[in-house]
Amino acid sequence: MKKTLKNTIFFAFALTTLVFFGASKNTFAQGIMNFKEETFDFGNIDEGTQAIHEFEFTNTGNQPIEISKVEASCGCTSPTFTKEAVMPGKKGKIKASFDSNGRPGMFLKSLTVKNNTQKPNLLLYIKGFVKGKKVENNPNPTNVVATPLSAPPAIQMEKNQYDFGRVESGNRSKHRFMIYNSGGQDLVITNLESRCGCVSFGLSNSVIAPQQTEILELTLNADKIQELQDVFTISSNDPQTPKREIILFASIYQNFSKQMFKNKKGALPFEK
Repeated sequence: MKKTLKNTIFFAFALTTLVFFGASKNTFAQGIMNFKEETFDFGNIDEGTQAIHEFEFTNTGNQPIEISKVEASCGCTSPTFTKEAVMPGKKGKIKASFDSNGRPGMFLKSLTVKNNTQKPNLLLYIKGFVKGKKVENNPNPTNVVATPLSAPPAIQMEKNQYDFGRVESGNRSKHRFMIYNSGGQDLVITNLESRCGCVSFGLSNSVIAPQQTEILELTLNADKIQELQDVFTISSNDPQTPKREIILFASIYQNFSKQMFKNKKGALPFEK
């Protein structure tokens, strides 16, 4: 009887070990998208120009990468991408085409790359400034009114909400936001605050020069299982909008399959 019990325990232990190492192998087996750049600045372009840029990446992981879809933040941007699987060590491309016709002024657009890597919703950005078309019998060479130097700072953002989607408890999820100063004086970011305290941040520069852009990176610390709705507040010296709010969403869940491997030290599998 004792021998049978020992054999059963040994078999259960061996099976659990096999499953554990199989899961560990799958965890570390993945493709990695390594881009030359994740933000591209076209600079100043003339209205009517079809601005095109190719984002090139290398698969530095150990599994093939498959891109299922690339979504643009607006209809003025048309993306195309490598349709076949990108093998380890090989390169892939994502091409963004921006139609500037009828869109004078600053632009900032994002591309969401849906793929099978650890970053299933990777973000790329294109930005620039469109110089308006010349108007006949108008000595002013552009129909874009220049911002006077006396104009106060003015904060602009591409979006005021973001959904992190499903995030496993204990993990971290990041997203980058572009902050643009459309005013004629320096925009000074005076405070950044998360209502729930579960979002940390990094800002490339707290002082944003006129007609310039800086990057705000928010990191969700998914420590508590919940349906999260947080308000992240940006305070600045913009007299019209001294506080800008970003609404953040996330569905934080617990991966119960990992719990079966968290046994007491020195205990047999499933021993209480």
